[in-house]
Amino acid sequence: MLEAVNHLTYEQWAWILFDAGCWGYISVTVGTLVPLVFKQDTPEVDKKFTTEIWANTVAIGTLLSGLLCPIIGAGVDLLGKRKMAVAVTSVAMTVCLTLFAYIDSQAWVLLLVLAVSGMMFYGVLQSTYNSILIHVSDTSEDDLVFMSCFQCILGNAGAMIIMSMLGLDAITDRKIAGHAAVVDDALQPAFVQQTFALSAVWFAVLGLPFLLLFQETPSIKANTSLQSTVRTSWAAFRLSLMNTELMRYMVATLLYSDAASTLDSVYQVFASEIGISTGTLLSAAVATRWISLLSGLAWYALATRGPGARACMLGSIGLTLASCVLAAA
Repeated sequence: MLEAVNHLTYEQWAWILFDAGCWGYISVTVGTLVPLVFKQDTPEVDKKFTTEIWANTVAIGTLLSGLLCPIIGAGVDLLGKRKMAVAVTSVAMTVCLTLFAYIDSQAWVLLLVLAVSGMMFYGVLQSTYNSILIHVSDTSEDDLVFMSCFQCILGNAGAMIIMSMLGLDAITDRKIAGHAAVVDDALQPAFVQQTFALSAVWFAVLGLPFLLLFQETPSIKANTSLQSTVRTSWAAFRLSLMNTELMRYMVATLLYSDAASTLDSVYQVFASEIGISTGTLLSAAVATRWISLLSGLAWYALATRGPGARACMLGSIGLTLASCVLAAA
């Protein structure tokens, strides 16, 4: 792996660093704090349905992104505007989640809308960004596996670093302007707002090299009309529906991503409901990034020297199902 790392281009480093910034931001917000803040702000009359409401919120956001991705993907492929799509969805996602942190908890319905919107934009961002992999690497299986694994490793390293810098692994000692970050096991608004803002800065700093260094060539002429572009994009989307193998992949990805995203966020709410303290949950979230980093290294070793990438993917799905069974037991 070290030899391959030494041969990474500036464009490839920029692509990977973007993931370190994005995954760090998502790990702090959607992956950790948003579910806990949502549970805290849920009206008393709906408290007993918190897990169900949050699960549906995540599922709706992911489903909407899954429905939008094929159409948006056809358009950005046609126009050669992948970088612009990544930039726009990044800003839209960050704005929605920042508003989530600053909106008064009494506006609970608005919090739901912002959470759904943030996850929807994240789903589109992730799909568009990951599709750029084939544009920053050659198409050999070995190179794609290396880039994917190194992206996973550095992404989780970035998440671990920013979460530790923000003090999520020692929340009981964390103070904001002399006040405790957690009072009576509840996250304080000032801590949540500052944490969201600083993690957004982290995302912006690590994401900037990608926006500066990644180059792409438009696929159609610049003077093509919007109507013609939309019509051509729709035709390309319909054509993709005729590709059986591609459709199987799209449906499988939608189902797995929707389930995995829902599980990842619901675990926090469910664990909080059964009495696990906020401090313990935040420390566990940081520890999970350590485990994910090590898993990325193991994935690379198994994919290149072991049973292969397909077996690793099936193994990951198996572990996800096992975690569901253990959590429900």
